[in-house]
Amino acid sequence: MLEPSVGFEADGLDALTTHFDDGLRRRHGVEMARLRERIRWEAPVGFEVDEKMCETIMSAAAVLAAGLDVAESPFLNVRSVIVHPRPIRITERIPRVSGGLMRSGGRLLAGQSGHGHGPVALSWQQIQADLRRPSLGRNLVLHEFAHKFDQLDGAADGLPPMIDRRLRSEFTEVMTRSMNRVRRRRQRLLRPYAGSDPAEHFAVATEVFFTRPNEMRRRSFPLYRVLSEVYRQDPAWSPQTDTS
Repeated sequence: MLEPSVGFEADGLDALTTHFDDGLRRRHGVEMARLRERIRWEAPVGFEVDEKMCETIMSAAAVLAAGLDVAESPFLNVRSVIVHPRPIRITERIPRVSGGLMRSGGRLLAGQSGHGHGPVALSWQQIQADLRRPSLGRNLVLHEFAHKFDQLDGAADGLPPMIDRRLRSEFTEVMTRSMNRVRRRRQRLLRPYAGSDPAEHFAVATEVFFTRPNEMRRRSFPLYRVLSEVYRQDPAWSPQTDTS
């Protein structure tokens, strides 16, 4: 079993909440409580999910909801979370040339978000790595829970249903332009995986928005602005540096 590293969780989670004022902190606590009541925790045989792991995952996930109204529940479809010790091997079945199916060697995934009420699967090893080095712009929990936010209306299209109607057209335009820039390798803010499709672009952009907000605001302000509208947060701002 992989043991949690002492001390790194707090530092990594603090980096996601430096912009919190009292209101965001209270709303974050509300979402933490909801997740605590809703989630069923699971793990492969031989691996134990302890309270510290659960709290770490719920705290990171709740950051996404901290700016939303209390009446809004972006994780309504999250019923269970499966925590794996390491990346998850997915075995695929591919058609044979002569007919029938054959098993491939599969591929390794750090995480996966099941559609609808499907479970969220996470690699604890990857979560640890992300929290140790938040400046890399990666956070598996934010990524997979952003997918759940996106899928709330049943569609994995990179367009969360809670987006205000007045913002939809601008949001779609900005996100499409950003995804095309990733595909043409004309920017280095988002990793290439963000060019896979609109859903993955939204999830990767969410990671960077919360982990490298100042850089996103400086290098891609339109992307930062629409994500700030979606999440109703301004992570590039910090109460400690506010001089107004």
